[in-house]
Amino acid sequence: MFFDRLGYTKVLYICIGNIKLKDSMQATTLNPTQLFLLQMFSHIGDEERLKELKEVWLDHVRQRADEEGRRIWKEKNLNNETMHKWLNMHMRTPYT
Repeated sequence: MFFDRLGYTKVLYICIGNIKLKDSMQATTLNPTQLFLLQMFSHIGDEERLKELKEVWLDHVRQRADEEGRRIWKEKNLNNETMHKWLNMHMRTPYT
């Protein structure tokens, strides 16, 4: 590439509509989580195993979201009565 001979950093911007993709040619160090995921994915041989892995991951995310919801519910002293009040509230911005 011409810019390499001039010593410029290799950065390529590709614009697709409003989406800008940046492709930097600099080396990236993977963190331990990324390395683990790459190793795990290397053992997936077919679509069925990929589907199983996705299900496990989604179950984990659902469990974490449920735990967080319960924590917030308890922290904010929420209850069913509060939820029914919120359902019936009209909190639209008044336009004059």
